[in-house]
Amino acid sequence: MKDQPSRDERGRVLPGHSLNMNGKPRGALSNAGRLREALNNDLPAVIEVLVAKAKEGDIQACRIILDRVLPPLRAEASAINLPAITLAQGLVAKAQIVINATAKGEITTDAASDLLASLSDLAKLKQVDELEKRLVALEGKQ
Repeated sequence: MKDQPSRDERGRVLPGHSLNMNGKPRGALSNAGRLREALNNDLPAVIEVLVAKAKEGDIQACRIILDRVLPPLRAEASAINLPAITLAQGLVAKAQIVINATAKGEITTDAASDLLASLSDLAKLKQVDELEKRLVALEGKQ
């Protein structure tokens, strides 16, 4: 029987020790790692064939190359100018301004979704703040 793993005073396994003594050793390659290593010598030839197929019009080959070279674009955040939102009283009025701006095409639906989520988070924070004030007031009366 092998030695038990070292544990600290709270029973947690110490760094560098393992509960699975027969597990994979450090530095061992995964299946994907072994496959990469096996293909490493042939990779330049594989890429040449793939590029040749793409040049011949093979759409799948084109897709493979483009997916690796030009990954899909991600949406970029942009500044939003809604001055009326700072003047609005209350979160519902602010949300209505966002919805109206979306309906008019002044802001994108993604931007509107982000703004409405921010307003929702703000409402939750206000609730917590109000509860904290009420709790302090109740504790002060006792």
